[in-house]
Amino acid sequence: MSRQVFGNIVLNVRQWGSGEPLVLVHGIGAGSDLWLLQVENLSKYFHVIAVDLRGFGRSDRPRGDHNYSLPIMAEDIRNVIRTLDLGPVHFLGTSLGGFIAQYLYATGPEDFRSLLLCHTAGQMTMPDHVIQARLTAIESMSMDDYAQMVVNQAVGPKAGEFAREWISEILARNDPEIYGTVLKNVLCGFDMADQLSKIRVPTLVLVGESDQVIPVESGLRLAEEIPNTELAVISDAGHVSYVEQPAAFQKSILSFLT
Repeated sequence: MSRQVFGNIVLNVRQWGSGEPLVLVHGIGAGSDLWLLQVENLSKYFHVIAVDLRGFGRSDRPRGDHNYSLPIMAEDIRNVIRTLDLGPVHFLGTSLGGFIAQYLYATGPEDFRSLLLCHTAGQMTMPDHVIQARLTAIESMSMDDYAQMVVNQAVGPKAGEFAREWISEILARNDPEIYGTVLKNVLCGFDMADQLSKIRVPTLVLVGESDQVIPVESGLRLAEEIPNTELAVISDAGHVSYVEQPAAFQKSILSFLT
């Protein structure tokens, strides 16, 4: 692990392997440990860089609405790419990480070799009842109970107990105030739909067949709207296929990248 200053914040950045750079960015409430089942094999082929977004993992957790917006969180990642002199990168973003990927490409396409957009969409399409349930729950539940609620929404019907417990443990470590701020300020209102046709790098869109958080249809629409796109559908997986179906997820990623 390596905590260092990027721009005006200390971020936790973890690196493995060598070769072309592959940046991994997690979704809301997670961190770089989300990729535990992936980094060993991915780092055999690539220089893997996994970042804890501000507010999560071991990165700094400033408080206040003014510290959390899509441009601010995306700029943190741009600072990582440029400070570490990674050059054009393969960028794998899941959920919120996919939102950040789209924003970064629209505002600096020279930083990218390819995009891997997993369990994400071109605009916020999380069902209203899911958003409202999360906003209400984050204010009234313990983080343990909140984490269990999110896991029940996020994983597919065939997720094993290990996957459910692991995701719950990661989510339960969050600061509820910061989590709620990111949900309101960054996820809600996200819309990059008018920028998708401008993407010019090879792109993989990956969806979970049973995703209830960002519906499958949103991922399929994303794949249709971006030129030069490959689509991968992970069977029997919900919103976290990299944990639920790690072998199938990895096969799709490496098939696209290699």
